[in-house]
Amino acid sequence: MTYTPFLIATSRVGKETDLDPYVLPDDAYPELLNAYLLRGVIRKKGGTELLGNDPNYGGRLGIRNPILVAARGAGNTVVAVSLAGAPLEPGSIIITDGTTVFTDNGVGGFTITGGTGTVNVPTNYVTGAINITFTSANLGATITATYLVKVGANSPVMGLCTREIKQINNNALIAFDTTHAYQFDNALQRFVDISTYKVATGQTTTNNVVWTGSNSQFFDYQNFQNAFFATNDVPGSHFYKITNIVAGATTNITTSAANNFAAGDVVYINNVNENVVGVNSINNSFSVVTVPGNPFTIALNTTGGAWTMPSGIAWSQTLSKSAAGDGIRWYDGTGWVNFEPPLDASITSAGPNILQGALLLFAYKGRLVALNTFEGQFGSAPTNFAQRARYSQQGSVFYAPPVPAGTATPIGNASRNRRSIKD
Repeated sequence: MTYTPFLIATSRVGKETDLDPYVLPDDAYPELLNAYLLRGVIRKKGGTELLGNDPNYGGRLGIRNPILVAARGAGNTVVAVSLAGAPLEPGSIIITDGTTVFTDNGVGGFTITGGTGTVNVPTNYVTGAINITFTSANLGATITATYLVKVGANSPVMGLCTREIKQINNNALIAFDTTHAYQFDNALQRFVDISTYKVATGQTTTNNVVWTGSNSQFFDYQNFQNAFFATNDVPGSHFYKITNIVAGATTNITTSAANNFAAGDVVYINNVNENVVGVNSINNSFSVVTVPGNPFTIALNTTGGAWTMPSGIAWSQTLSKSAAGDGIRWYDGTGWVNFEPPLDASITSAGPNILQGALLLFAYKGRLVALNTFEGQFGSAPTNFAQRARYSQQGSVFYAPPVPAGTATPIGNASRNRRSIKD
């Protein structure tokens, strides 16, 4: 019996379609189905499954964390609200005061457990309108709702991003739809809504973040200085022009137009021409609103201060809630903060130029770089500079508190430097 030598070696070609099958080399294949070549070995392709494949949530975005919808009194409490994000997924709504639970039956009604209540009007899944009554006494309790938005309606995936965390191999996956941000929860094995603003020192409110982009405006992101920066190419205008300031142990500020501040909101004051600095300087200051309205009051002692208020100079920015549009925001695991740094290093009579948005974000040699920017002053629509890059100083990129834990002290006008890119 004779033996014929036959070479057994690693494959080098894999799938090849530029030759007829009968002239292919021995390690080439005219078809490779569910297989691929890797390091000389033909391997079977791995399977796929839905990420966050919780049977109650279908492995998709759209889940809303428990949202406060009402507060319980001593007796009956009527809840007649429209849940945000409609249309809603039938059968996904759960409303509870911690004792009585209303569970959506998928056809407009609720199954009531744990206490007593009534369904006054069938749920309108298109508008999100619900009308129910809690009848079991539960003084002081809060009523929350958890639900899904309808698949294909308001929850297309507009970004899958990685938030870097200090622990090794413990990064977080953050996903966006057109209106909300979600983080994948490893314990729950599903995406959890993280669409709330960060609570700063002295702040008493927790505000919701709602993005306003379309289903063609995808998110870009950058991890920088312990924060996750995100943008969807929609400019934001979260500030108000100041027309008058009254010094005192607490400071009263009047804006040229009605503001949406609530007690406990965080504001940043910039571009004030101070003739006399009082106990505390108000320019480049951060404070908390104690009395809302116009004028509104902040908890900053400016006793003895004096300033001139030419048209278009001073402005206040809300860091902890939305005013108009989106702009750039950053997230540190505890909430979002608006990021709209002034771009002028000194006080200007025409009002400061402000970075109101960008298409792309990059970190480069210790600087945060924004490309294809939206910039503008008060009272006018921002201008898009498609060929412009803005970059921060080498140091803290943050121009006002709050800042992520472990970052440097904020420095006013931290992103003021500019470089224009020519065609």
